[in-house]
Amino acid sequence: MPKKLSTRNAVVIGGTSNIGEAVVLHLLRRGLKVIFTGRRKDFHLRARKDFSLDNICYVPLVIEEKLDFNLVAKKINEIFNGKLHVLVYIAGPALFKSLEKTEIQEFEYLVKVNLLGFFACYKFLKPYIVRGEQSRIVVFASAGAENLSAKKLFPAYFSAKTALLSLVRSLSVEISPEKITVNAICPGWLDSDDEFTRTIVSKIPAGRLGKKEDILHALDYILAPGSEYITGNFITVSGGYGV
Repeated sequence: MPKKLSTRNAVVIGGTSNIGEAVVLHLLRRGLKVIFTGRRKDFHLRARKDFSLDNICYVPLVIEEKLDFNLVAKKINEIFNGKLHVLVYIAGPALFKSLEKTEIQEFEYLVKVNLLGFFACYKFLKPYIVRGEQSRIVVFASAGAENLSAKKLFPAYFSAKTALLSLVRSLSVEISPEKITVNAICPGWLDSDDEFTRTIVSKIPAGRLGKKEDILHALDYILAPGSEYITGNFITVSGGYGV
C-alpha cells in the first residue's frame, strides 16, 4: 500500500457503481477526504460506519437528468475549503445492443453520461482544482476504446468512450502548464457472477478476468507523487483484452 496522502481531497463522480465503490473506499483508506456522487445512498450509509464523517460526503446526482454539479461545488467549498486535488469520473453506463437495434434516445443517453457528463463536471469543478504537481484528473473509459475498429459488443457505448479519450488527450495538453495531469484508466472485463462475462475468459490473453485490485493499482500509479510527468495517457487494465 502506497503511503497515505492525507493532505489531499478527492471528488469521485459515479462513486456508488461497482468500480466506484472500490475507488471511494481505496481513497479513504489512503487518507484522502472524499466527496462522491451516485444513485445508491446505501453505500454511503455503510461507508460511514468505517470512516470519519469528516472524511466522507455523499451527494445524490443523476447525470442523465441534469448536468448540474453546483451541489458538488458547494460541498467542495464547505468541506475542502474550496481546494480539490483529485477528480475521478467513473460514471458511464453501457448498452449491449447492435447499432441497428439502438434507439436514438439510448444513444443520446450514452453520450450524455459518458461524454458530456465529464465535460460538464470539468467545467463546473475546474476552478477548485489546485494548480500544482499533486493534482490529478482521472477518467474511466474501456479497454479497446482507443482502437478505431468495429465493435461487435457495445458499439454505441464505445463510440462515446472513444470520443471521451479524444477529450482526455486534448484537455491534458491544454492544462498541462497548470501542472494538472489528465489520464484515463481503461478496464477490461472484471470478475463477476454474470454468465456471459465468464464466457469471455477464453479470449483474455492473461487467462483470467480482472479484479478490482488491478484497477486500483493503476489508480495508485496515476496518483503517485512521482507521476506528475505522466499526462494524456490511457492505461489499459485488461490482461491483454482489446489491445
